[in-house]
Amino acid sequence: MNRYAIGRLRINGKKNYTAIILVIGNEILNGKTQDTNSQFLAEKIHMRGIDVICRVTLPDDLEVLAMEIRRLSKLCDFLFAMGGIGSTPDDVTRQAFAKAFNLKLLRNSDAERVMHEFLGEKANENRMRMADLPDGCTLIPNPYFAAPGFIIENCYVFPGIPELLIAMYDEIKDQLPKSDRFVRKLKVNYYEGDFSDLMLDLQNENPDVRIGSYPVFKNSDYKVELTFEGRNKEKVDLVTDQFNNKLGKL
Repeated sequence: MNRYAIGRLRINGKKNYTAIILVIGNEILNGKTQDTNSQFLAEKIHMRGIDVICRVTLPDDLEVLAMEIRRLSKLCDFLFAMGGIGSTPDDVTRQAFAKAFNLKLLRNSDAERVMHEFLGEKANENRMRMADLPDGCTLIPNPYFAAPGFIIENCYVFPGIPELLIAMYDEIKDQLPKSDRFVRKLKVNYYEGDFSDLMLDLQNENPDVRIGSYPVFKNSDYKVELTFEGRNKEKVDLVTDQFNNKLGKL
């Protein structure tokens, strides 16, 4: 059995890629730092046609991280992780990925070279620890600071600093698969209880079009915004129009 088969969905017989976003850091769990990275990545990945099946936040704990990385990587096509790849003692993400895949943590010669070129005389051993990476990984270039991210197995590992993550995602985004995704929106002046049966019937009849309902408060123009999303534009348009027409007959 393919190791990633668990996390794969199929729509109309076509493979649909899945992803899990892993946020690492005690500062996220205890609320000291607001997580904007997973929001950014989720939106970007979703628009490429990759389904984010869950987001997970974990502490800076080597054993917990290694266990969960190993488990989560088997549940999806892509695991996107962020945080904990710096040089301080609480940054254990690099070690955790090495441990998760039974790899050695070694000084990466390419990472060492670019860091020396960038840092010059400031390249002390504390900073150079960021070049210690899982053996056999591929580097993710860092255009703002020499310390790279890395790719190992089906995992893409980024720093937790938002500006760096955004820039480094641009470096690898074209390596990711891209498939069509079409979205239609309806703003209606009904309450959800007015059309929930209609929504359920259409969803059951059209499982390849996802219907979402989002109430809006303190807005006099409409009460609910609905989204209709799928891989086939004609089908999305058809279901959206069917809903709109049946809603008008209520």
